[in-house]
Amino acid sequence: MCAAQSGVSSSSCTAAGSGDANYNCVWDSATSLCKISVVMNDFTAGSVYETRQTQLTQSKLGEARFLNTRMLEANAAAISKSDLSLSTGTAGTKTKLENAASSVYTTVEAAKVATQAKVDALYAKTERNAIKIQQAKEESLRLQTTELEAKLEMQRSLAEHQTVVQNRFQSKRFDVYKLNALKQDKLKQEFARSRFTLNQLLTSNGPTVDPSQFTESTCTTDQFYNVECTETVTDKSAYYTGTGYVSDQTTPEYTGSGTLASPTVSVVGGADVDGEYNGAGASGVNRGR
Repeated sequence: MCAAQSGVSSSSCTAAGSGDANYNCVWDSATSLCKISVVMNDFTAGSVYETRQTQLTQSKLGEARFLNTRMLEANAAAISKSDLSLSTGTAGTKTKLENAASSVYTTVEAAKVATQAKVDALYAKTERNAIKIQQAKEESLRLQTTELEAKLEMQRSLAEHQTVVQNRFQSKRFDVYKLNALKQDKLKQEFARSRFTLNQLLTSNGPTVDPSQFTESTCTTDQFYNVECTETVTDKSAYYTGTGYVSDQTTPEYTGSGTLASPTVSVVGGADVDGEYNGAGASGVNRGR
């Protein structure tokens, strides 16, 4: 408390020490310092230490208040200077902004007029382009219809031509199948005849004999035991009948028009005929058994 009054006045130094009975504040006029004087009348243990700590704290607080006051004054001066500078700069800036705004407004208005003219021209061009696009779409639709009709006509023509070619091919193919079938059926007949002939040759005990020229011997004995034989020719072919396959060599006409499947050929009339191998047949010789 006393040190805080140093450099102030004698009265303030004396008043600072009147509040505590343990010390007094004494003013030194030579140095202008306020010194503390301890009162020893009623001594209390620790009171001096407490007083010392209190005085130190008060001294630090005084110094802090002094520094804070000086700093506040410096800040107030800086703020005043800044406010003056800001007010001066604001006035100049406001004038510049107003001039710039007026210039920008004039420029924007001129640009707006020019832009509106360009926009009107673009709208007109857009309408012209829309009309051209619509006309092009209609022309495209007409061309698509024409191309579709040409495509369908071509497809019909190709399908008709393909049908004609396919039918012609199938007809010729059927003729080949038919010829092969007739040949195979004819071979079947000849193979059957050959097998019959071979079987007759294999089962005979001697040379083959014509059954229609079969020779029989008739013998008679008289009272003197003389034997007289006569030979007669008889037809025995009825006893040696043979069944043979005969090919009729007929086929039905082609009826598979418009199909891609292989044609089917069936020989009509081929059948086993009784007595086919009884006569001489194609060789001119009746071989019989």
